Order: sequence, then C-alpha cells, then structure tokens
Amino acid sequence: MRTEHKKTLMVEQKPQVGLRGIAHQVGSNSKWFSKFYNEPTYHIDLGIWARLTRTIVRKGQYTEMVVDPATGRVLHHKSEPLAKHTGHGSDKSK
Repeated sequence: MRTEHKKTLMVEQKPQVGLRGIAHQVGSNSKWFSKFYNEPTYHIDLGIWARLTRTIVRKGQYTEMVVDPATGRVLHHKSEPLAKHTGHGSDKSK
C-alpha cells in the first residue's frame, strides 16, 4: 500500500537589485578608466545575502567591501594597488 505525504515549504524572497558600471574616456568605447559594482552577493560561510561594493580604477586602486545589510557590519574589506591584485583570473598575454 502506498502512503502519500504532503509537505509545505514557505520561502520569503526579498528582491535583490544591483548596479554595475564602466566609465570610459571621452570619445572612446574601448578605453575604460574605472569600473564599479554594487550588488548583492551570497556569503557562503554565514549563509546570508550581503552587499558587495567593488571599485577598480585602471592603473590605480582595487577596493572591495562586503557588508551585512541587516546589521551594517563589514564582513570583508580589501584595498590595494591594482598592480598587487594578482592571482584572480588570467591576464592577457603580452
């Protein structure tokens, strides 16, 4: 005899909105000088959605910060010269 079990799962999903952008030199679509990201990211260790803010200035600075939006606590912060931000993907061969 087959037994049928029914379970209900309630999930509350709040909308997550992000913003990305690239600043180009005037008159050029290929030469960017700054990139920025402000978007939600899932923090695997804590199991929560957090806010990622990243800024990359060409030939300049790399800054990244992850903040818990519920408490405002900074979970991760990194700021370093872009030349020292290595080992994160592949560079173009020169």
